[in-house]
Amino acid sequence: MMYKRIKMKDILRCQEKQNNYNENDIESIFRYALKIRGKTFLTILEEAGLTADEIEWIRTKETDKGLLGKIVEASYFGYELNSRQQADFEKVGVELKTTAADYDENSNRFKAGETVSVTQIDFQKPVEWDFYNSHLFDKLKMLIVIFYHRDKQIKYKLNYKVFYASLFKPSKEDMAIIRNDYWEINSKIKAKHADLLTRADGIYLSTAPKARRSSNMIVPYYGGKPIVKRSYTLRKNYVNVILNGYYSKNEERIINDIHELDTKTFTQIIQSKFENYIGWDIWEIADVLNCHAEQTRDIYGFNDIIIGKMTEATLVTITARLLGLKRLNSEEFEKAGIIIKTIYFNIRGINKEQFRLGDANFKEIYTTPIYYNAPGVDEQGNEYEEIYSGWEDSELYSQLDGLRYLFVVFQEDEDGNVVFKGSKLWTISDTDIELAKKDWLDIKRVLIEGVQLIIGKDGRTYNNFPGVADARRIHLRPHSDKAFYVDYDGHSWGNGKISDTDLLPGNRRMTKQSYWLSNRFVRNIVRELIY
Repeated sequence: MMYKRIKMKDILRCQEKQNNYNENDIESIFRYALKIRGKTFLTILEEAGLTADEIEWIRTKETDKGLLGKIVEASYFGYELNSRQQADFEKVGVELKTTAADYDENSNRFKAGETVSVTQIDFQKPVEWDFYNSHLFDKLKMLIVIFYHRDKQIKYKLNYKVFYASLFKPSKEDMAIIRNDYWEINSKIKAKHADLLTRADGIYLSTAPKARRSSNMIVPYYGGKPIVKRSYTLRKNYVNVILNGYYSKNEERIINDIHELDTKTFTQIIQSKFENYIGWDIWEIADVLNCHAEQTRDIYGFNDIIIGKMTEATLVTITARLLGLKRLNSEEFEKAGIIIKTIYFNIRGINKEQFRLGDANFKEIYTTPIYYNAPGVDEQGNEYEEIYSGWEDSELYSQLDGLRYLFVVFQEDEDGNVVFKGSKLWTISDTDIELAKKDWLDIKRVLIEGVQLIIGKDGRTYNNFPGVADARRIHLRPHSDKAFYVDYDGHSWGNGKISDTDLLPGNRRMTKQSYWLSNRFVRNIVRELIY
C-alpha cells in the first residue's frame, strides 16, 4: 500500500478508551498505564488493529522523534493526536509523556535519556505572566510518564520495549524553581528577545526548538526577529528524578526557605552566597568559615594537605562551605544536573586541567547511522525534505545535552596568594552542541577511513584522531596512563592489558578513549573572572 500526502493521525488507530479506563479517575488511568509495561511499540500497533502495510509505513517514519509518543497516545490510550494546550486527561488534570531511558551498566540502573517536551510556546499570543494560571502549569501539575528502553542494539525503534510508568507530581519547592524558570524565559519573550532563547535558560525548565526548517519561522507577538517554534522542556536530570526518584547520601539543600524564590532566582541565590568573598585569600575565607586544611584532611582523607599549601581538596572544602554545604552536592544541583567544578589559575591565567565528559565507544560511534529523510508531510500538512542526523541518538549527544557546570574560580596573585575570583553557572549552548557535532563527525570519519597507529621516536603511540588543537569543542584522549594496542596480525604493545582497550574496526584494539573539554575552552568560559 502506498500512502501519499497523509498525516500520522490518519494511520494510527484509536482504541476504545472507555472500555480500558475511566477518564474521570486518576487511579483507573494509571492502572491502565501500568499494563503497558513489557509491550513493544510494534505489539501496541498490532493490538490496535493496524495492518502490516500500515505498520510498515509507520516504520519508515522512525526518524520522527515524537513517533513513539504518538503511538502511546493514539494506539494505546485511545485519544486522537492533537496539539491542545490542556492536559491530555483534561478531566483529572493529568498530562501523558513518553520518553527514552538508557541502561547504565556502571550503576546497573536506568537513566533518563533525553529532555521531555511539555508544551509548545505560543509566541503569537501575549504571555500569561501568572504561572499558576498558565497552560504550562496545567500540564505540569500531574504527569504520567511512560519510559521505554532505548536499546541501541535493536535496529528498529518499534521493537523498543516499555519497562516503566510513573505517576509524578512536582513538589512545591520544585514548582517554585520551575515558576522562576518560566518567568526568566517569558521575560526574554516580552523584551522582544525570543530569538535569544537557548538551552541555557532555566534551572529545571528550559526550551528547545520544535523544528529546524525555515518554513516554520514565525514572527513573535511582541516583535523581534523571526524564530522557529520552541517548546517548554524538562531537563534530562529532572526527568531522571521522575524515573528513579531523588537519591543522595547527603540530602542537603541550597534553598531551605521556599520564599527566597519569591524575590530571587536560583542563580541569584547562588551568587549571593559567593559575592561577599570575592577577592579574598583562601586562608582568610578558611578562617571565617572555620575550614582549615587540617579539617579538610579529616573530611576528605587527603594526607598531603598542610597548613599554608593550596590543594584541590582545600578549594573543594571552601567552595562547599561558601554554599552552606558539607560536601559539593545538594538536592537542587542533582535535579538540575549541575556539576560543581573548582578551577585554579596561575598568575598568568593558565589552567592545566581538562574536563572529562565520559567514555567514548568506538563501535557506537562507527555504527551510529546518518539518515537522509525522504520528502514528507508534517502535522500541518506542509511538505518538506530534511536531512536527519543520527547525531542526536549518539552517546556523546546524550552526555552533552543539558551539560551544566558551576565553575568556581581561584587564581594566584602577584604575592603567591590564592584568591577567590567568583563563580559562573554555564550551560552548553546550541552553538557549542553544533560544533561538538562536527568534532564527533570528524572522529567518525577517522574510524570509517581508518585509524593510524604510529610509534614515535619517543616510544609513544600516536593516532590520527583530531587532537586538542584541532577540536572545536570535543577531543579524544585516554583517561588512564595504562596504554595498550593490538594490530591486525595480533601483535600487541604497551604497559596496559587487553581490558584497557576498545575495539577498532578491523579487529584492532587501542587504548580506551574519553571525550574531553579542553582547558582553553573552559578558560574562555570564565575569562571575565580572571582578567
